[in-house]
Amino acid sequence: LRHLDRLLGRAAKDLEADGVRVARPFRVALGAQPAAALLGWLAERPHDVVVLGAGAKTAADRVLLGSTAERVVREAPCPVWLTRPC
Repeated sequence: LRHLDRLLGRAAKDLEADGVRVARPFRVALGAQPAAALLGWLAERPHDVVVLGAGAKTAADRVLLGSTAERVVREAPCPVWLTRPC
């Protein structure tokens, strides 16, 4: 978790240097369904946008969004920006 916190902190600093406001503190949901955890957090207070990795890594995966991304896109109370995997 400390390693993840450092990675997220670096990414946040890069975004903030470009003028993007990043919500802190970071939250990590262990043992929870990712879509349910994210949608619950989004319901707690308003957000401008959610940036979410779509998760497609193979040709077969590209045909469909991952189940987490699909559910968040359908149910989020704010816009969702999907990104390609690195």
